Parts: sequence; structure tokens; C-alpha cells
Amino acid sequence: MVASVSCMSNDLSTSDRIVDASLRVLARRGLRKLSMTDIGDEANVSRGTLYRYFASRDDVLVALEERMLQTLEAELEQAVEALPDDSDRVPAVLGALQSHRQRFPALDDLVESQPRLVLDFFTREFDALLELLTTYLHPALTRTSAVHTGAMSERQLAEVLLRLALTADVISAPGSEWLGGGAVGLWTSLLAPRDIGRTRATAPRDSLRRAS
Repeated sequence: MVASVSCMSNDLSTSDRIVDASLRVLARRGLRKLSMTDIGDEANVSRGTLYRYFASRDDVLVALEERMLQTLEAELEQAVEALPDDSDRVPAVLGALQSHRQRFPALDDLVESQPRLVLDFFTREFDALLELLTTYLHPALTRTSAVHTGAMSERQLAEVLLRLALTADVISAPGSEWLGGGAVGLWTSLLAPRDIGRTRATAPRDSLRRAS
């Protein structure tokens, strides 16, 4: 495990290595015991190098939050470029969310050891996360019957999907792996494209016509 992490770190900039190391230490030791010394040791950088990039532990934590958001945006961009069709947009975005979490395996440990810290981060960055999802889900959400009829806005619909994803991240339970595919199923059934909505709307007339 350590060797694998070290190999991956070689492809990162020094600042990213330090920030990623802080996440692993934070998951193991918690916020109160997180120290610059531990971060430097985990990142395998000297004390001088560490302080050349970051003046304090708080600076590292700010950079960690920024890295989480920046890498998520990059994952979303790549996912949408790979699957540009609107009909693939929701599965692509949800896949990017899952890929982002797998990119930082220490996040799972952090959720287990520091759930309050994770919740605080999601609370602080909720608007930024929602803005990202709304942007990358467009224009797919405009084609849903919910948005087309005015029952929900794009942003509200994106928030439903975001809250589902965050719940899957923070509240782990045996057998809950279906949530990722379940969100896609929710999209295809409850959030039907508006042409499906029109088909449903005309169904009673068709039934009457057949009956006559």
C-alpha cells in the first residue's frame, strides 16, 4: 500500500504530494493531532521544503479543500468530454463523483474517523459543489419533465442528485453500493425526459380511442 502511494506521488507536484499526504494523516490522526511534522514525513519532504510551500497547518488544510474541488471539476470535465451526449450526462456526472472518491482512498477513512469534519466541509462547500453539478448536468436536466413543467428548476434537480451522492458518501451501510446505479435509475424513471411526459399525457386519449 505504501509503495503504491509513493509511486503515484511521483507523478504529482510537490505541493499536491504535501496536500494529499495531509489527507492521509488527517484520516489517521484526526484534526487535533495533525502536525506539520507528520505531514512532511508522510509526504517524504524535508521541513524546509514543507514550509517553502505552506506556512502553517491551516494553509495546508485550505489547500486540501481547494484540491478536492479542483480535482472534482477536472473529473467532471473529462467525464463530459468522454460522454458528450445529453442522454449520457447524468451517468457521466455520477461516474465522475465515484471516480473522484476512488482517486483519494483516504476519504473513506476520513469519513469513518472524522465524520464531523467531512460534514463541515460539505456544508461550507455545498454551494460550490452544487454550482459544479448544475453546470455539468446542463442541458440534460432541461429535458426532464420536472424542469420542463416548472415543477423544479435545474438547480433544484441538481441538488437532489447532489444530496443523494453526499448521503452515499457520508452514511455507509452494508449493501448500499446500489445507490450509484439507483441514482441513474431515478433519472430514467422519475425524472423522465419531457417527450416521455408527453406520451403519458396522451395515453388516456389513446385508451378512449381504442375503446370506441
